[in-house]
Amino acid sequence: MDGTVIDYENEVIFTRIEGLSNIEDMVHVPLTSIAIAEASMINGYHEYLGTGSLVMVFDGDEFSSEYTIIVDGDTNGDSVCDALDAAQVALVSSGRDTLDGAYAMAA
Repeated sequence: MDGTVIDYENEVIFTRIEGLSNIEDMVHVPLTSIAIAEASMINGYHEYLGTGSLVMVFDGDEFSSEYTIIVDGDTNGDSVCDALDAAQVALVSSGRDTLDGAYAMAA
């Protein structure tokens, strides 16, 4: 999909696509596989796939791999890059906060 890169070696899905709740809108899932995505943020009735969401891939009934989603600029896992993320990056830059793992990579 446009705006999405899969790093198979590090099991990370990098994307610029924001506000999605269905993994198949982000990456192509072959018919022989099943991908189950765990939302990073639940807002009302919508579950969003943001930074930190986990995607478990099954080949038939067998577990195949697990990926972490990183949405470009989404440092808080709400699936969008907005003023909240910019404020968090500013706090990190000034030494008042830290980001780890996927959230640091999103920044």
